[in-house]
Amino acid sequence: MISILFFLPGSIGILYSWHDCQNQENRRELYRETYLHYQPEAKARAIQNDITYRSNGKYMSVTSKLSVQNQNKDTLSRVILYLNPTLHVTKIQENTLKVDYSRENQVIVLHKKLAPAERITLDIDYHGKIDDAICYLDFPEEEISNETRIRQNKIFRFGKEYSFLTENYTLLHPECIWYPVCVPPANIAFPYAHETNFTHFTLNVDHKKEGEVLSQGISKTTDKGVVFVNEQALTGISLCIGKYEKKEMQLGNILLELYYFPKHKFMFDSYQITDKQLQIQITQIKNRIQSNFGRYYPFKKIMFIESPTSYTSYERKWKGGSEYIQPEIVFFPERLFTLAYSPLNVAKKVARKTNPSEDQESLNTQVEKNTLRSFEMPLLGGTYSLSPMFYDYMSFISSDKYPGVNTLLNDLIYQQDRKIMLINNEFTEEYIAVTEYLKNRCLQDGFREENLSTKTLREMIRLKAQYLKAYLSTRISLDELKQFCNDMASRLQFSEIKLEQFCEEFTDRNLLDLQSVLNHLYQEKGLPSFVVKDLQAAKIAGEENKYQIHYKVWNTAQTPGIISLGAHDMEGNSLIERNDIIPPKTCNEIYLETMQEPSQLYIQTHLSQNIPSFYYIEYENGIHQNADKKAIGIFHTDSSAFLSRDIIVDNDSDKFYFTDSTEQKRVLLSSKSKQKKYTLVCDPPQWIETITHRSFGNPIRSTYCKLADHGKRNAVWTTDISQEGTYEIFFYHQDITVSFPPVSSTFPGAKLHYAVQYAGAKKEITIEADLEAEGWISLGIFDLPKGKVQVILNDKGGIVEKDNSKQGIEAKRQLIIADAVKWVQVKRTN
Repeated sequence: MISILFFLPGSIGILYSWHDCQNQENRRELYRETYLHYQPEAKARAIQNDITYRSNGKYMSVTSKLSVQNQNKDTLSRVILYLNPTLHVTKIQENTLKVDYSRENQVIVLHKKLAPAERITLDIDYHGKIDDAICYLDFPEEEISNETRIRQNKIFRFGKEYSFLTENYTLLHPECIWYPVCVPPANIAFPYAHETNFTHFTLNVDHKKEGEVLSQGISKTTDKGVVFVNEQALTGISLCIGKYEKKEMQLGNILLELYYFPKHKFMFDSYQITDKQLQIQITQIKNRIQSNFGRYYPFKKIMFIESPTSYTSYERKWKGGSEYIQPEIVFFPERLFTLAYSPLNVAKKVARKTNPSEDQESLNTQVEKNTLRSFEMPLLGGTYSLSPMFYDYMSFISSDKYPGVNTLLNDLIYQQDRKIMLINNEFTEEYIAVTEYLKNRCLQDGFREENLSTKTLREMIRLKAQYLKAYLSTRISLDELKQFCNDMASRLQFSEIKLEQFCEEFTDRNLLDLQSVLNHLYQEKGLPSFVVKDLQAAKIAGEENKYQIHYKVWNTAQTPGIISLGAHDMEGNSLIERNDIIPPKTCNEIYLETMQEPSQLYIQTHLSQNIPSFYYIEYENGIHQNADKKAIGIFHTDSSAFLSRDIIVDNDSDKFYFTDSTEQKRVLLSSKSKQKKYTLVCDPPQWIETITHRSFGNPIRSTYCKLADHGKRNAVWTTDISQEGTYEIFFYHQDITVSFPPVSSTFPGAKLHYAVQYAGAKKEITIEADLEAEGWISLGIFDLPKGKVQVILNDKGGIVEKDNSKQGIEAKRQLIIADAVKWVQVKRTN
């Protein structure tokens, strides 16, 4: 009986919690359906919103003087507003006259027509509390319901709250719709087709209690509370009220304000460097952040406000950040618990212990500088990225015809200062998903595809932006493009820019029809597929300090594409960057010259069927090959320059398979099926297919690999010799090395055990893998009759040398690589 009494309260608590979760899920689904119902309707824009705010514990009372305008070309039959569903509206008036309206959850429908350019001013009174179930409806329920957050490989559960409205603390932001808006925070149906509304806000907060009142704009204290006036239009306004301590610093024309909970003063009082040194360090961080985003910070102040541990937001790929980032505000986590942060006093102790002989004062200063710099990285990408401040909160390009065009052009601007060669230099699952999708579909289809993942669509936009940049650079200079975009964003700061206006001005300045380019970018189906051959650099014979760069390319597909070539010297300085449009079914040979010796050559195929999308050659020991001078330019050739009479069986051929030598039977692998799934190399005990830039193949450079074992699992390449004769047989060799766990195909002692089998004969060949260069390696010369010939590689491997210097590190293992085999008919010489 006693045990039942103990058990009963816990059971009731669990049931109550379960019921609360179910109730919230039901409300979220209801709000989601409401959004979807009204999503297709044309929306007005909020021009001005003067808000008067009062609160009493968990409840607030607000008056909003809202000016609304129809900026569409057609008359609106009714006006749609959005407000948190548990905020109860008591009055909507226009010029003291009641406005007829109805309400469905978060949607308020004004039964009033609004002609193009017509503007009305509404007085709206409402009160109540906030229902957080309205927040982040564009995220799947499983992500919302997961309360686990990770920091430095440790798992924490602090619950999740999206807003706060209590007696002692308030945190309200646009996501919870605490004031009436014309455009909802997200497009639930198609996130990348979201709209943005720039509004002029004033906020009058009736607050006489102890604590800081924080919001955007210039603040002024009055007898009743605090008034905030914003000089520029904002995408949204936030309100935070609580007990904070404050530090501030002037960084040129930007005021930096830091607000933290009083008990956490220790986090910021441990710095011993002078205020001047601190200002220099933070100014350098500011300059690097501006350089990273390619723009100047657009606001006059930035506030870093500590927020409770349970306050939660999510990274929105279509936004480039999360709701932790608002205009002028960064809500950073309490005690920085979700960031890779080590308390300053702990970091200093570790540094003193590690470097006991160094001057302690200098060491402490260096630790403080390093700690400050560590705060920079989270602001450049991810949940705390400042990207929205530099882009979406600064200006927004809208279009009914081209969804997601703002994100596309933001990516284009963001990539301006980045070398085309170095973008997308490794394959990802998202990249592969994009190439598979676009083989017979287009970007416009992607925005309509409900089942396409947000990550895949985000990667598709990024790659299309990269392609657009390369295409535009064939027509205009990149400096001209950068200047135009930044001029446009600066001149039309804090406003919504219609794409038609953007394209018209672009055409006027650059004599390029951007509208036509975007139509092609959105509507064209299919991807190019390139064969790249003979990429090389050579000295020009008879001329001092002149080098020739040469390659051939064949676009085998029905879709045009772009090839980018880059050359760098030993210091990494760019010598050449050239972009060429390669039409469908076209073969070209390209010759370039440079006055400096290149150390690296890069080719980028951009958005194409080629995976990986880049090729490169390094000349570590300089260029010693000479070549006759050729005319500079791009020249047409024919496909015979790319075709070979050699017999090649690659790992993606149906003539390549695996056998179990104990039973001599063919082994079927899931990765050899039609739906391929490539795996990043680590330490596979079974044959897996992976992609590397060193592999052979076209358009996908892949290979199979596995850890060395007992020689019982074989890779087999088979061909039928139609003409008897003498053949030299080659296999394609490459170096794949992983640091941890330590595996490599070329560790000292690594061996490959091949066998060539034909007409009842079998010859075994052992290759010392660590002594061979990458590329085609000969297995020997063979007199082959007509009929089947097999090349067999078993998984035995060799005995790799131990590394005694790394105690406690896992032993080295050899990786067996099975890529391609080639038969070349030769004339035997006696």
